[in-house]
Amino acid sequence: MSYTGGCQCGKVKYTFTSEPIHTALCYCTNCQRQTGSTNTASLTVAQQSFTSTGAAPKVYSRKSDAGADVHNHFCGDCGTTCWLTGTLADSVGMLNVRIGTLDDLTLNQKWAPKMEVYCREKYAWLPKLEGTKAFDAMVTAEAIEPFKKGAQ
Repeated sequence: MSYTGGCQCGKVKYTFTSEPIHTALCYCTNCQRQTGSTNTASLTVAQQSFTSTGAAPKVYSRKSDAGADVHNHFCGDCGTTCWLTGTLADSVGMLNVRIGTLDDLTLNQKWAPKMEVYCREKYAWLPKLEGTKAFDAMVTAEAIEPFKKGAQ
């Protein structure tokens, strides 16, 4: 199956063919500042199944709190961040796609978040989502293992 998405103005587009490895909400202050909101919602897919199909995105690079490189791929015209790459994701052959950029909005329900990361930076008035696993910081590759396809 092929899944597509892109930015708000439609110039930056992508396709991926793998099912998500996991889905998460991130409450880190970097994601809050990037979006102007309380969190981001992402799904992790295999890099080898992902292709940028539209205009080349701009890339904003920064360091995570653990010192890893994080690269936000976004549209230079409308500013929408569509996906992220970086040291941790690259080391395990993954990248993170922003759920809100998917073309098929029914997938937002199918791929609801299974974990919440950086809960130590989550606003106190936000409730914990039922059915998710909460982590105070970023998860390790080992912590993601139970969330992979077919795991309960």
